[in-house]
Amino acid sequence: MKLLHALVGEGDRARLRQALDEVTPDVAVAFDPAATAALVEERDHRVAHGPGNETAAPVVAVVTDLAPAASWVVNADRYAVIDDEAAVCFAERGGDGARVIVTGVVASPTRHEAIALSKQECREGLAVPVGLVVVLVDARALPVTRLGEIAVQLALFGKGIFVLFDAGSSSDVAGWLR
Repeated sequence: MKLLHALVGEGDRARLRQALDEVTPDVAVAFDPAATAALVEERDHRVAHGPGNETAAPVVAVVTDLAPAASWVVNADRYAVIDDEAAVCFAERGGDGARVIVTGVVASPTRHEAIALSKQECREGLAVPVGLVVVLVDARALPVTRLGEIAVQLALFGKGIFVLFDAGSSSDVAGWLR
């Protein structure tokens, strides 16, 4: 399998076209809406003006957002989303639900390896200062109004605690926490 690694912004389309002229990948994968749009545009250009479909790699968009914005809806061949909620959100914004694949969270190797770490190693990895109590708030099913109340109450503690919020797959909670 051939792989082309490119960061694509608005001014980089000419470089993308040149790179694709040099190497025809088996699949083009993008991790943000602008790169996805550029790859789709180039795929469509190659299909319309090239010798045939064999010169155009299919475009796969890896959508890491819990609530994908409308900017992701750019006619990619496939969209890999985090969960069913993200898939529904994508479809509500005009995306073709038949092209969506629910893959789960795309985790970096570092996060994947963290599963095997001890409690102390996790504290060090998260840079939790020594002596602080760690509070994990399971916010996945909490309404946003309740989250606000919890945040205020935790703030009253002042120093001495380190708070981690788990938004799970809730796009509302994740948006509020951001």
